[in-house]
Amino acid sequence: MSAKPEIPDHPAVLSASTHALGWMLFANVIGVLLAVLLVVPETGLLLGEWTYGRLVPLHLNIHLYGWVSLPLMGVLLYVYRVHETVVGAYARSVVWLWSMALVMGCGAWLSGVSSGKIFLDWKGLSCYLFVAVMSGLWVLLAVAWWQRKHQPGNRMRLLGLLGLLPIPVTLYLATGPDIYPPVNPDTGGPTGVSLLGSTLSILFLLLILPMMCGCEKRDGLSRWAKLCWSAFGLETLLVMLMKQGNSSHRELEQILGLGSLVIWMPLMPVYFKFWNWRPGVLKWSHATMAWLLLLILTGWLSFLPGWLDHLKFTNGLVAHSHVAMAGFCSSFLMLLMGQVLPEKCGRLLCREREFAYWQLAVAGYVVLMWYSGWNEGNDAGFVIMQGEGMIKIYLLRVVCGLVMLWASFRWWSGFLQLTNHEQ
Repeated sequence: MSAKPEIPDHPAVLSASTHALGWMLFANVIGVLLAVLLVVPETGLLLGEWTYGRLVPLHLNIHLYGWVSLPLMGVLLYVYRVHETVVGAYARSVVWLWSMALVMGCGAWLSGVSSGKIFLDWKGLSCYLFVAVMSGLWVLLAVAWWQRKHQPGNRMRLLGLLGLLPIPVTLYLATGPDIYPPVNPDTGGPTGVSLLGSTLSILFLLLILPMMCGCEKRDGLSRWAKLCWSAFGLETLLVMLMKQGNSSHRELEQILGLGSLVIWMPLMPVYFKFWNWRPGVLKWSHATMAWLLLLILTGWLSFLPGWLDHLKFTNGLVAHSHVAMAGFCSSFLMLLMGQVLPEKCGRLLCREREFAYWQLAVAGYVVLMWYSGWNEGNDAGFVIMQGEGMIKIYLLRVVCGLVMLWASFRWWSGFLQLTNHEQ
């Protein structure tokens, strides 16, 4: 993707970002509701069959398939320059169909219709519609590629298409009852090699992000980029050579394999410094790197024998998931949108107050959950009995959730005004 695309006025890219921020807001509403239910369980009586157990997958799936996925869809529409082709007029329809499939999914999960697999809860009609929309998006990108096949950078776009091709079928098969990922027999959680493999996919996105966004290179990048890609190649080889299937967190191979991610703690921040980002989004770039470093370090420590045995099935897992989603993923997506979208949209996403409050609220949330998880590991009664200390933690968690909800509302409402103005 050597060609540098122009900043788009493509309405589908703006539409995908607006939908994403809307889903982020809705997911945070559900998150605050879940936090309130832990403080005032009687609130659940008002919700009938929409129990805590049904709201949790709703919260998780909206974040993954709404907030996380739609900005990436917008970047794909941007990179393949769909708006310059004959299928450009259909791009916004695909965005809306994606959201419609997610609405159907929400209805199914609240009704108790689910595959029972975390993050793969799709089942029935909503599953078919979602897979069809994913396939439609791929066809849209393929037609756009074909119409611009002689343009610079289209070999890389072709590789991207080939990589995206199996995803709809793979997702459909993965929701079935016959396929399960390898597990750690001691904890029921993921293995070291599966965690390493999934993290490498994120590192790959970070490595190609500046090129996808059309960032200018700085002097000295070439040598550092070769080092990073060489490290990525060795890590990929390591995943293939490591023991596959069920493996315990007490096996040295799994511990050292996952620990190899520590090399990215210095590599990735320096790699990002060799690109010219828009001045306004630099804060999101720094936040992305900070959360990534914390995620790598705490993720590995939490996998070690002793630590994992102490924190498994506690609020420590909640803390780790929020480092990943609310901290790292959200900062990464804000950086992505702030760099790709028109500058006025980037300025909206980079407002100082919303940025600072979001970061502080996420950090406070994570500290609270880690503290709770560690105490829970010492004595399960700390959470089950819910003494005064636990109630205070849960109340503070509600406050952190409300601050995140406020920031997400500010971003979404601002985007809604911008996109309505554009129309």
